[in-house]
Amino acid sequence: MNKEEILEVLEEDVFHVVIDHKSAVNINNSGTLNESKLDREKKLVLHNAIDYLSDELIRTKQYYPMEDVADVDFKGDFVIIKRKDYNLFKLFIENL
Repeated sequence: MNKEEILEVLEEDVFHVVIDHKSAVNINNSGTLNESKLDREKKLVLHNAIDYLSDELIRTKQYYPMEDVADVDFKGDFVIIKRKDYNLFKLFIENL
């Protein structure tokens, strides 16, 4: 793979996900955030942010149904990197 091919992947074949979510999270009696509510909210935000990618990132294989049930394999193989690291990789390659 050469520089141009790598840059094409970094510029054309990535899924850019940006989320800006605001929510009210209740506090405990001690005045600290309710950690379990905060964790649930983080998972919900992530799910909502990448839900549209499920068809692109998750492959399924359905087996022959028996009675009213069919086994289905779900497989995914992808990488998620932070935007700052992505930008560093791209800058490095551009400067080669």
